[in-house]
Amino acid sequence: MKEKSPWNVCLKWGLVFGAASIVMEVVRMMARRLEMSNQAAGSLALIIIFVLILYAGIKEFKERYPARLSFSKAFLSCILIATVGCVILFGYELLHYTKIEPEGLEKRYENSLANYRAAIEKDTVTTVELQAYLDTLSVAMKTAEEQLVAAQDTVVDYAMRQEVQKGLGLVQKYYSASLMNEYQKRNVRVLDTLWDLSHFSMNARLELMHTLELYLNQNDKAPSSPYVREVVQRAENEMRAFSVADNRFEQKKANIPHYTSPVTYAAINSFFSWIYALLVGIFVALYHYRSKNAIDSVPVEETNPDDADAATEDEIENQEE
Repeated sequence: MKEKSPWNVCLKWGLVFGAASIVMEVVRMMARRLEMSNQAAGSLALIIIFVLILYAGIKEFKERYPARLSFSKAFLSCILIATVGCVILFGYELLHYTKIEPEGLEKRYENSLANYRAAIEKDTVTTVELQAYLDTLSVAMKTAEEQLVAAQDTVVDYAMRQEVQKGLGLVQKYYSASLMNEYQKRNVRVLDTLWDLSHFSMNARLELMHTLELYLNQNDKAPSSPYVREVVQRAENEMRAFSVADNRFEQKKANIPHYTSPVTYAAINSFFSWIYALLVGIFVALYHYRSKNAIDSVPVEETNPDDADAATEDEIENQEE
């Protein structure tokens, strides 16, 4: 029976590689909701699968290769296995997103957006976002002040306007200092929902109204206090529509890839799987190459030439007899 070619071994394990890649892709499709949170576990599982398949493939290739296995030959077998497997993966993904699930790419994108939004909700506000919130509040107060002054039933002279602006400046100053101080004292080592993006806007508005009450208690007799209260309350109502989480999501969601062409997605995913496999294959091929060197370097017991000649003469005499 003709012995199987070592290069046919690469084709065989390439088919196994492709089948395993398809199984992993199906698992990812079925667990779209877990894709973001289990990304590290999925990558580890993929590495383990690649290592096992490439190891077994090169091992059989080495057993059937007639000459001494070099690193280049071992790595070449990795390339062939990975190439065959990724071509199969490309064909399956193209078939899946054109015939089996034509809307699959859009579902994947929407699921990625939902997972990213959920991750944002658990994140904490940054100093840049905190400053942006304070800047937006300042603009809202300025707008509310102008609306109050422009109201037909309100008469505010120039001196009163100056007092109102001074009062609003003090409220913003106290509020900003209080918020920044609390932010610096936050406990980042334990769960502190005060600064979660999902809770920040509400807590920030509560802190604003608390600051307003402190100001009014200290200036309860000032004629400008009712105007300051009205402006801050209008600004607080305006800030109800402000969401740090929404702002970050709108700014960062462009980083999430949105594939509309099945060919493009299948090609990119297969290409990165191929690169991933080659990186793993370098170490697997190196291991097999070193293992071969270790076998070749085993010392062989040397024989005495005289003893060998004597043994040869004895064999000749035995044959003559």
